[in-house]
Amino acid sequence: AAAAGVRACAACGAAQPSRAAHCRRCGRCVALFDHHCALLDTCVGERNRCRFWWFLAAQAAAVGVALGVLNTG
Repeated sequence: AAAAGVRACAACGAAQPSRAAHCRRCGRCVALFDHHCALLDTCVGERNRCRFWWFLAAQAAAVGVALGVLNTG
């Protein structure tokens, strides 16, 4: 019998806790699945959400610096 709050994935049959989803691009289940990032070619979920936000912050800073350089040039 399955534990409370755990269901089986329809695609791969793995046990999925709540808020997990199967990524069609990766072919695996991801806990707290948010989305599949095409730029990084990985799923954003429980284990890398914080690093993903830091990546976005670094990209925003790089764009800011680039715009500053273009503006002064």
